[in-house]
Amino acid sequence: MNRVEVQFSSEVARRKAGEQERLPGVRNIIAVAAGKGGVGKSTVSTNLAAALHRQGAKVGLLDADVFGPSIPQMMGNPDVPPDVGVGQKIKPSVHHGIQVVSVGFFVERGTAVIWRGPMVHKLIQQFLEDVEWGELDYLVVDLPPGTGDTQLSLSQLIPVTGAVMVTTPQEVAILDVEKAMAMWKKVQVPVLGIIENMSYYLCPSCGHRDEIFPVAEDASWPSARACASWGRFRCYRRYATAAMPASRWCWPIPLPRSPRCSPRLPNRWPAPFRPQPAGPRHR
Repeated sequence: MNRVEVQFSSEVARRKAGEQERLPGVRNIIAVAAGKGGVGKSTVSTNLAAALHRQGAKVGLLDADVFGPSIPQMMGNPDVPPDVGVGQKIKPSVHHGIQVVSVGFFVERGTAVIWRGPMVHKLIQQFLEDVEWGELDYLVVDLPPGTGDTQLSLSQLIPVTGAVMVTTPQEVAILDVEKAMAMWKKVQVPVLGIIENMSYYLCPSCGHRDEIFPVAEDASWPSARACASWGRFRCYRRYATAAMPASRWCWPIPLPRSPRCSPRLPNRWPAPFRPQPAGPRHR
């Protein structure tokens, strides 16, 4: 025997047939949410979509933050601009192989969107029903902070596979992320994990580690113990530039090659996610 060929493949889990009427070609819908604004939620959404795409998955990114869309800025100029297809359906723009839809594509830069709740609901419904998403393994949805109309509309319109929570480590942010987690529990959407962003600063010269935010006591994390940590990301210039337009570098979000890599994953989790230990806290 002179030659052996080995081929590796993985199949992304799909929800049960008949579970959804909208988005029939989308296998998993992942909501990226936060209790408080400014914690890096859109940056996480962008990098999560990029990391999944690099694993070979077909990925879409829906910017559902109607009042503050950040995804167009982070994804840069599209390789394929948005268009109108058959039946007046919107064809998503394509950025680095990822299909993207955002309200930011349809309003002028700097223009404020001033809408009441029913109009936001209608727009989210239109982005789900009137967009040619096609066949996707993952649709990552970047949500606005809090527990408002957008979150409720999304959970009512489609069966969300799970939510990823983003927070910074100070207690004032953790209080809000716990409220957001309670909201997902009420609408019966599992929380897949928590990403602690801007967790600490590591001096590039001397290596000194500084907890720049007041770190909450462990007692402030009762809800967090019920779900996995997806890691603590430090304040790092490279992480910031990963959210700049046309950047092709993404965060080290732990994504194994095979859905069977981690037997500890609950069955309801969409492959290929895997939790990452949070590591020690430094006071």
